[in-house]
Amino acid sequence: MENPVVQADSGTPLVRPVQSQASKRAAFLVALFVSILLGSCSPKAPVSTGIPAGYISAFDITHKYNLTLHADLATGVFRFTGDAEFCVNPGSNRALLNGRSVFFSAPVLLLNGNLMLPDDADAKLDSEISAKTVFVYSEKPTPVPTPTRSRPVNSVPSLPPSAQPSYAGTIVLDPGHGGADPGAIGPKTGITEKALNLAVAIAVRDILVSKGAKVIMTRNADVHISLAGRAQIANSSGADCFVSIHHNSTFDRLVKGYEVLYSDNNPNGETRLADSIVLCKAISSAMDGKWSTYDRGVKSKSLYVTRLTSIPSVLVEVEFLSCSELEPVLASDWFRSRAAESIANGILKYLAAKHQ
Repeated sequence: MENPVVQADSGTPLVRPVQSQASKRAAFLVALFVSILLGSCSPKAPVSTGIPAGYISAFDITHKYNLTLHADLATGVFRFTGDAEFCVNPGSNRALLNGRSVFFSAPVLLLNGNLMLPDDADAKLDSEISAKTVFVYSEKPTPVPTPTRSRPVNSVPSLPPSAQPSYAGTIVLDPGHGGADPGAIGPKTGITEKALNLAVAIAVRDILVSKGAKVIMTRNADVHISLAGRAQIANSSGADCFVSIHHNSTFDRLVKGYEVLYSDNNPNGETRLADSIVLCKAISSAMDGKWSTYDRGVKSKSLYVTRLTSIPSVLVEVEFLSCSELEPVLASDWFRSRAAESIANGILKYLAAKHQ
């Protein structure tokens, strides 16, 4: 029986034939490990064994561009999907980027179970995604996730009514993922991150509108919007700020907590950066103590939607969908209302301070 080969064009194959059953088993185990480790929306980085000079980890690529990594257990090919499709093979400097052959300055490496790409892979992806046409869509209704449980273990008392000041500003809310991109998926419940993101974002929108603010949604339904499209909506909005809403995931089912992210390598000036950090801190502070979890802090990460937006921009990782303790309640009205009110209150506090 012939070994499977991935052919990019008339050139040489991307995958070498597998030589033995032993090497097949080894490839299977390595591919399975990396697929589980890196296949979720925004997993926490594995314990580092050292990244060689001139390389970037697959974890950083998936997190930066919001991509999902798939491992082909038969061929050993690793495929990144999202706003670009990117196929690589360890040991080769040749790859497929949206169906076209591209060549790196060095071969792709697989070291101690960690996939490493040459630095110029990052530049090629950035150029490809930035050049994509904005996705034009028609909105369709999508069901709100069905609650599976009313309150988590060790939950805290209900929030008092919001007393945040009103400011008639403009906010762009960005529910992450959507359409064919589900984001992370709950291991136990099967609930998708895209559904949770949209449900929380709609609840945040309703609170902000009730306070007199104007809200622009990058999506109001289960549709796909490219990362470039999301950034373009923010940049053409004239809004006060941009808030992207996500839920986190990792291979460790015990990990939980929220974090708020910004990009310190955005080229739009120090004032915008300072405002982004203030917005992060306002939202993070508002989320403190609202359910049984951990504050994972305000952090800088080079994420596409916070790096290429010209207005103050943050990305909120509400909670870990992979957490065995909290997964069953993330779709509940109880949790959604607390998460949404916390995010909305943080935004309102930021706007009130900025425009007092």
